[in-house]
Amino acid sequence: MKGTLYTRIIFIGILSLTFSFITAPSISHTFPSVTALAQSVDNTTQSNQPGEIAIGALQDLATTLKQPAGAMDVKMAQISSSNKPEDIATLAYIWGFPLITMERQFNFVTSPNIPPGLGRGPANSISCAQDLANASFTDVVSPNSDTLYCQVQFDLTNEPLVIVVPPISDRYYSFEFLDAYTNIFSYIGTRATGSAGGTYLLAGPDWNEQVPEGMTKIWSPTNLAWLITRTSVKGPTDVSNVIAI
Repeated sequence: MKGTLYTRIIFIGILSLTFSFITAPSISHTFPSVTALAQSVDNTTQSNQPGEIAIGALQDLATTLKQPAGAMDVKMAQISSSNKPEDIATLAYIWGFPLITMERQFNFVTSPNIPPGLGRGPANSISCAQDLANASFTDVVSPNSDTLYCQVQFDLTNEPLVIVVPPISDRYYSFEFLDAYTNIFSYIGTRATGSAGGTYLLAGPDWNEQVPEGMTKIWSPTNLAWLITRTSVKGPTDVSNVIAI
């Protein structure tokens, strides 16, 4: 009976989360976290509609964020060990929030019906900036003004992908890999792997075949993944050199 109740509560939490994201997506909300989640419901008004069982507990989390460091850890430990329906639903909401947000982002930026731009295009294709970001760029908050970005939306369901990185010895660069939970699971770059470049095989969680010789395997915990690259630009006249890289 208890297990059945838990299942129903979690289902309600996920259902509420799903319906809350039916509206059109915005790339400016593609970096979810517990902090962002709690802040997003800080001023939410509770109602008696089905599926909103977690809102009150999420508001409590928003309040906790304003307290001294460590308060969030205490609150999360309390919720994690609780048998209260609202706490169970809150955990389900937090668990599902990044998954649905990443899915929305993936569907939006890979859609052929949106205007072209950085990071937009078919899955598993790279999209690179041709100019430094300025105040007119509003896809995300506070992008770097001294790096050129590239992005890839990965779908690793059918097969791995090969990523070839050229030697980049005269400047800083980084390849940041994020899974469907928005956790960073790997880095390639100046500090992580050096400047010599290399050939990498990015594989999803279900792929267990032999890695070809000369390739380094990067394992993604989820089939949906996201790559953001940053390459340092030394000034406006250096942009063409980075584009060549």
